[in-house]
Amino acid sequence: SVVYELKLGGSLINGMIGDQGTWAEMRTLRFQLDVDTKFRSPVLVLLDNMMKDAIGHTNSWYFDVLMLAIFQRRSNRLPRQTLVTKPDEEDLTHELGNFLSQMLHNPRKWNFMVFPEGKTYTDDEGKTHRLLFKIDEGKFSYQWV
Repeated sequence: SVVYELKLGGSLINGMIGDQGTWAEMRTLRFQLDVDTKFRSPVLVLLDNMMKDAIGHTNSWYFDVLMLAIFQRRSNRLPRQTLVTKPDEEDLTHELGNFLSQMLHNPRKWNFMVFPEGKTYTDDEGKTHRLLFKIDEGKFSYQWV
């Protein structure tokens, strides 16, 4: 089964945003979908579209999280408070490949080529890099400069 959680917040108590925000009120709607069912409801279609919209809004952020986890390079758009950890021995480059493949093959035509535009990435030594994407003869490549 697939579980969707839709969180609706009211006003912020502490004036902070993101994970640091404290909400005056929060409501969570949880929908559990049986993937084997033939039942289709307009409510579930609406919910599925809302979730895909939410994913679309967070794609660039998730890309920056992957860059930090894989290459230890922090985007200038990723808040300093963002912590990313992974086991030392785990190679996440396949996750990046899966993510970019989903971008290429989704029906909403998400464009991952724009993710590094206007961003700089800083490594652990404080050196700043830019990330360039290129598609040449149908093959994708990237380069740190």
